[in-house]
Amino acid sequence: MEEYSEAEFGRIIPLELGEDQDMQDVLGAEPCVARSRRASQPSAMRHCAGRQPEPGIESQHHDIAYPRYIIAVDFGTTYSSVAFVRIDHDTQPQHIRAEFVECIDKYPNMPPITDANILAKSTTVPTELLYDILENRTNHTSQPSTDSWDLETSSTVSLDELWEESSTTSLEQEVDQISPVANNDGRPPRRKPATWGWGVYSRLLKPDSTSDWYHLTNFKLHLDPDRERSAALLRESVAVMKALKGLNTEDIIATYLENLLRHAKSKLSNAYGFHENSTVEFVLSVPAAWDGRAGETMQKALDRAVRSSGIIKLKKNETPDLFMVAEPEAALAYVLDNDKRLSDVVRDESLMIIDAGGGTVDFTVCTLTRTNPPRYKEAVRPDGVSCGSCFLNRRFRALLKDRLADAIIIDNGVPLESIIDAKVIEFETLKRSIDVLDKNFRFEVYIPGLQEDGAKGFGQNKMDITRTEMYRVFSDSLHDVAGMMSDQLNAAREKGVNVQKVVLIGGFGQSPSLYKHLKKALRRERNFLGLGIELLRPELVESAVARGAVLRALRKEDGPERISRWSYGLLWTVVYDPKNDYHRRSATWRDPSDGQICIKDTIQWFVDKDTRLNARHEFPIDAAVHIFKADAPKLLCEERLYVSGQKHPSGYKVTHQRNRGKTIAPLPFLQDTKHHLQIGSKIAGTIMADMTRLRDENRIQPITVINDQGKEFTYYEIIFDLYIIIEGRTLRFEARSKQGQNELVGSGAFCIAAGFKPGTA
Repeated sequence: MEEYSEAEFGRIIPLELGEDQDMQDVLGAEPCVARSRRASQPSAMRHCAGRQPEPGIESQHHDIAYPRYIIAVDFGTTYSSVAFVRIDHDTQPQHIRAEFVECIDKYPNMPPITDANILAKSTTVPTELLYDILENRTNHTSQPSTDSWDLETSSTVSLDELWEESSTTSLEQEVDQISPVANNDGRPPRRKPATWGWGVYSRLLKPDSTSDWYHLTNFKLHLDPDRERSAALLRESVAVMKALKGLNTEDIIATYLENLLRHAKSKLSNAYGFHENSTVEFVLSVPAAWDGRAGETMQKALDRAVRSSGIIKLKKNETPDLFMVAEPEAALAYVLDNDKRLSDVVRDESLMIIDAGGGTVDFTVCTLTRTNPPRYKEAVRPDGVSCGSCFLNRRFRALLKDRLADAIIIDNGVPLESIIDAKVIEFETLKRSIDVLDKNFRFEVYIPGLQEDGAKGFGQNKMDITRTEMYRVFSDSLHDVAGMMSDQLNAAREKGVNVQKVVLIGGFGQSPSLYKHLKKALRRERNFLGLGIELLRPELVESAVARGAVLRALRKEDGPERISRWSYGLLWTVVYDPKNDYHRRSATWRDPSDGQICIKDTIQWFVDKDTRLNARHEFPIDAAVHIFKADAPKLLCEERLYVSGQKHPSGYKVTHQRNRGKTIAPLPFLQDTKHHLQIGSKIAGTIMADMTRLRDENRIQPITVINDQGKEFTYYEIIFDLYIIIEGRTLRFEARSKQGQNELVGSGAFCIAAGFKPGTA
C-alpha cells in the first residue's frame, strides 16, 4: 500500500496544549474527538461468532429476500461488461449454471452494424469518457496552459512527473479553488462527461470535433501497481487527467461506473422485473496483481456509482453488498462450467489462462485444488505484457498517416486528422474479425473524395490495405503474446507443473489472428510430461470474466481465509502513564473533568494487518468521552477511523514515525457522517453523533472545575460506548449513550471487501 505524508492524517483539531493553556481555545463548537478512560492499551478483541447484531444495528440487507440479483462488473482497460442473474424464491443458487447468466447489451450510441457476428449482440462497451473542453474552461477558474495538457508536449515530460502531477494528492489540493461549493454529501460538485462508452465514438466521428474534447481512455491502468509496463498508454491518460483539474482516478472511474450501472438498471427494469428496492449483491472482478490500495479505489468508486446511479435504493446507514473476485478466478469459474472440453478436468490438473484485453494481456498458470466449486492455486507467478488490442489501433493510425500523407482528397471538407480518427474508430469495431493469416485477406478503407492513384493503392474513394500491411499492424502484439506464453510455459516446466491446456479469453481473444498465431506457436511447445498442449477459446470470450464473476459469487464456500489486509484503528486520548517512555517524551494535556494528565491524538489499533477474522467479530471499545464548552451551539461527537496497510503498535500519536508515512486517510463514505476534504488525501469518513438533545432535554448538566492554578472551567461531558462489528465484508458500528439509557445515538456501515484477498466470503 502506498505511503502517505504526515499531512494526510486529516483535519486534526490542535490538541497539544500546555497545562496552563486556556481550555476555551479547544472546547468550542467543533466536533470533539474521543477520550479513553483507560491507559494506553486498547480493549481486547472479543470473538462473537453466532451472536446476533446488537439491537438497533441495521442490517445491510433489505427486508425482501427474493427475487434477488447478482450484478457483476468487469471494468476493463478498453471495454467493460456487466453480467447478472436473477434468483427467484424457488431457485437454489448453487444449481445456477453458466447458461443462466446473462449480460447487459444494447448500449446507447452503438455504431451501425457492419459485422452482424460482432455487433448484433455486443455485450461490451468502451471504457471511455468525453469531457467538453469549453465547459471545463468556463466553469473552472484554474485551468492548465495549452501545453500543460497537450499530448505532444507531454511526451517530453517523464511518466513519473505526469503521474505525480495528476495524482490524488495534487488534484485534491486544487479542489477548494476549483469547486468551492460542496454537494449534500460533502463532496465537490462533479462535472458530468458529455458522453461515455459508444457515445464517445459517435461524437468523435463528427467532422472536426476532436479538438473540442478531453478524451479519457485507459484510466484503469492508473491503478496498476506496475505502471511502467503500461507507460505508453498511461502517458496519454495522465496528460488528459492533468487538464481535468479537480478530478482524480476515483472520480473518473466512479463517473464511468455510474453510467454503466444506470444503463444496466434500465435494461433490468424493462425486462427482468428489477426495481430500486431489489436485493442486489454487486461483484467486482479485479486483476490478480492488484494490491489492496487499487482494490480500495475500485470499491469506493463502485459505492459512489451505486448511489449516484440510483440502481438500488439504500436504507439509512446501509452500504452496497460487494464481493470482489480475481479476474483469473472468475474466468476459470466460467470456462469450467461452460466449456464441455473442460468437463473432464480433475483436481491437481494445471492450465494457463490468457486474458487478452485491450491494454494488457495477463497470464495465469493455475493448478486446480478442487473442481466443484472450482478453486485453484497459482502454480507460477502471474505475469502480463502491455500489448493488447488498443496497440493495434495505434499502429493502424500510423499506417493511415503514412499512406495518406500525400493523398489528394477533394470536396471532402474534413481535415485529414479527423478522417484518420474516424477510420481508426471503424477499425476498432472490425479488428476482432480480421484474420491476417488468411491468404485471401482483403481490407478496404472508404474515404469520400479520395482520388484514384494506382501507384499508391488508391481507388476512387477507397484505399486498399494489403495483407502485409495489416500483418504489420498485428505482428508485434501477436509475437509479444506468444513470447510471454512461452515464458510462462517454461517457468511451469521448471517447477514441474504439467500444463495441459491454454484457455484464451478477453476481447482480444476474439481475434482469429491471435487465436491462430497462438495455436501455431503451441505446436512447438511441450508440457512437463513431453505432451502437446491444447488451446481452447470458449464461447463469449469477451464477457467470460463478468459471467464467471457471477458464478463465483454464487459459490463462495472454500475461498481464501479471512485474513485482513489492513489494520484498523481509532483516534483516541489516553491517560498519561509515567512508566511509559513515549508518554514521558510527549506533549501532555490535563483533563479538566478529573484532573488527569492525558496524551492526545493517539491511534488505538483494534485490528492488525494479517489478523485472521471469523465470519463475525465484535470489538467493544472503551467508553468515549467528549467535552464541550458550556455555550457550544452543538454537541457534535466525532470518532475517526483509520486504516493502514501495515502493522502498528497502539498508543502513538498520529504524527509519530510509527504511524507517519504508513497510516492512510480515515475510511470514507459513511452514511450520515460529516465528510472532510483533506489536503493530500482522500475524502475521510468519521463517525459523527449529534448529542445536543441531551443538553436541550436536561439529561446532562454542566460541570465546573477549578484547575491547580485556580482557573475555573465549565463544560459538558458526553460519554458513550462504541461497538465495531466486522461481519462478512462489512464493517458496522454503533454508538450507545451512557447518559441516555443505553440509547443508540449513531450507527453506520461500509464495505471493506478490498480489505481481504479477492474471493474472500
